[in-house]
Amino acid sequence: MKHLNDDKQMTDVWRLPAIAPWEKSCGKHPTQKPLSLLTRIILASTDKGAWVLDPFSGSSTTGIAANLIGRRFLGIEKENEFAEISMQRRQEIDDIRIYNEYRGKIKDIARAENGQQALFACEDDKQYGFECKHGYCSAAIPPNGFETDRRKLRKCQTVLKTDVAVCENGF
Repeated sequence: MKHLNDDKQMTDVWRLPAIAPWEKSCGKHPTQKPLSLLTRIILASTDKGAWVLDPFSGSSTTGIAANLIGRRFLGIEKENEFAEISMQRRQEIDDIRIYNEYRGKIKDIARAENGQQALFACEDDKQYGFECKHGYCSAAIPPNGFETDRRKLRKCQTVLKTDVAVCENGF
């Protein structure tokens, strides 16, 4: 956690922004938490590829945060209204532009990745049409494009950065 706080010990008081309007684009939940808060908690308590369980997922802010930082998510919600919001939010980040936009708005994601660049590597660089160089995959766009084939990217656990796709093992 120190690398998220300018290499200083993280304090027990976190100053994070309130819920932004873009976080409620698919609907509102009465106890929705800020995406930046859940992202920080997940970064502090899990490793890449780990499972995150939220038995009362509401609008799935925990799931969105987990997905944005390369964790698996299982959410349980009994209220149909909130389960629908959860599904809409999940479908929303299937659009690679929105996915990247959300990641760009959460400062801890960039800080965490800057401190963990050595963890990024390609296991199967040819399987999804990527060419691996120095542990990074060039963004060779699949024939049907990133926007329409996000599922293939998830299988490869690809995280897009401007013009480079970084593949990791085990999404």
